[in-house]
Amino acid sequence: MNFSNRKVLYINLSDKTFNVKTYPDLHAYLGGLALGLKLLQMHADEDPLIFSIGPLNGLFPYVSKTCVLTGSNLDLATESNSIINPGRKGLTELYLGGSLSSRLRFIGLDAVVILGKSKTPVFTEITSGAVNFYDSFEEFSGKSLPGRSSLLSFKEHLLLDDYFHTKDHLLSFLFAKRNLGGLLINADSSFDIEGISRYGKLYLKLFNEAQKLKISPADNPSCVGCPMGCDKSQVGETSGNVLVHSLVACTYAEEIYSDPGVVFSCLNALGYVYTHEELENIPNLVKSLMEDLENL
Repeated sequence: MNFSNRKVLYINLSDKTFNVKTYPDLHAYLGGLALGLKLLQMHADEDPLIFSIGPLNGLFPYVSKTCVLTGSNLDLATESNSIINPGRKGLTELYLGGSLSSRLRFIGLDAVVILGKSKTPVFTEITSGAVNFYDSFEEFSGKSLPGRSSLLSFKEHLLLDDYFHTKDHLLSFLFAKRNLGGLLINADSSFDIEGISRYGKLYLKLFNEAQKLKISPADNPSCVGCPMGCDKSQVGETSGNVLVHSLVACTYAEEIYSDPGVVFSCLNALGYVYTHEELENIPNLVKSLMEDLENL
């Protein structure tokens, strides 16, 4: 794995095509919110729907969310007439829990950018080597790999693995407006971690810091890498600490992952090369991107 590159999958629903691009020059944007905003800036004229994760997703505890961004229709209203992030012109920012982020990590992607609109409902499967398009839910859902898949599909609303969703079910609207009937991620590959012993010790250290989480354990389905099953797990956040949301860690683990020293250690254990100064500069990068997007 090249730890300097950012690997982005592009899916065009209008003509059912896809391609993968690798960006060595996006290293500074880390992942999640920062990377997603940069991609939104790059493709602002194409009305993208972006899913972006961070380098620790699927590999460290409580780093369990996927950042979802779109700039379409500016302050996009939901069916209930509430507005997400009304003060941020041209930006809808959501965080989805569950297992999605870890599945994307284990097919080697840092982001998925969805463009265009299908003429008829389409169901899309992502694997490590291909994107497949299906006309029926039955054929599409039958492709799921037990224990290795994440499925976004409609019941009454769009749900991830029949439970997780975004605030006000806004992601349901974003899928429906593109005629995207469902999204299936099949994590059919993996990668080795050098220095597995050091990584394992750091993982256990952070896992045992559950008392720092701003939630209480419950019996609900848990997000990946978290045993808490808290009553906040079903609906993701809409904003929060910039570094935390560039990883993309749970906002309730902010006390752990807002510390650049902890983040530096985790990245280093996986082979990513960042300086403390680069990590501390991420809020400035995000601020600059926000300002640029507001002026587009």
